[in-house]
Amino acid sequence: MRQFQGCYTALITPFKDGAVDGGALEDLVNHQIADGVHGLVPCGTTGESAALTQDEHVDVVRRVVKAAKGRVPVIAGVGSPATARSVELARLCAEVGVDGLLSVTPYYNKPNALGLYQHFLTVAQATRLPVILYNVPGRTGVDLPPDVTLRLAEQPNIVGLKDATGNLQRVHEMVTQLPAHFSMLSGEDGLVLPLLSVGGVGVISVISHVVGGPMSKLCTSFLAGNLAEARTHAARTLPFARLLFMDSNPIPVKTALAAMGMIREEWRLPLGPMPQEKRTLLFTELRKLGVELKHAA
Repeated sequence: MRQFQGCYTALITPFKDGAVDGGALEDLVNHQIADGVHGLVPCGTTGESAALTQDEHVDVVRRVVKAAKGRVPVIAGVGSPATARSVELARLCAEVGVDGLLSVTPYYNKPNALGLYQHFLTVAQATRLPVILYNVPGRTGVDLPPDVTLRLAEQPNIVGLKDATGNLQRVHEMVTQLPAHFSMLSGEDGLVLPLLSVGGVGVISVISHVVGGPMSKLCTSFLAGNLAEARTHAARTLPFARLLFMDSNPIPVKTALAAMGMIREEWRLPLGPMPQEKRTLLFTELRKLGVELKHAA
């Protein structure tokens, strides 16, 4: 199995007049690859997957695979509070040619440890694709316990974990027990360098939409053993980890991308625009950081 490592962008889903904006999505894919990211993750949290119909979900993934043209791996989000729907999404995404799947803990239902194990095992056994687990308790309301992760890692095609708990000690303890092929990836843009230092191999990033080059170089520098260079790139990315999470993700990053002229400023309800005071602060700080804004207001 391929070991996923480096910087993978958790892609936003651009909209135009309520529908998926396929042209903007293709442009975004090409921009990300030109920036040097190592892979793409459509239809995760940042892609507003919970607000997409199943047909839209698969269409977005298909468009990303087509636009990427094999230049970088594409890992499709297949998260759902219903195991059967995750299995169906896994099947449909496999048919359009993805390289792997990202499966988040089932939100809202709040399953216990046994339910979580059975959920992820069922998804993994329904596909031959590599599966990356995703633990983000602050978003889903349910935590994936380390012992369940370790047990799931025994499954041949469960090959990684995107960890957004912020608990580096727990990550460190898991890394010492996980198999060598297993990829520990940061789900927190502000903790990439610390997570790499305890055995992580990359990040599934939001801020790489804006700083894809530095975030990718942070990962490659560290994995190549160049800590000083990695620190330099980490210092470049760190302010964006604060700015682009000053409101619920993906509101700030979509606001920034719209101001940069890359997408329309549009979401699916219940998400909506940033308050004016936050917008003003976001644009002011982005300009200070050297980001060119074309439509900031």
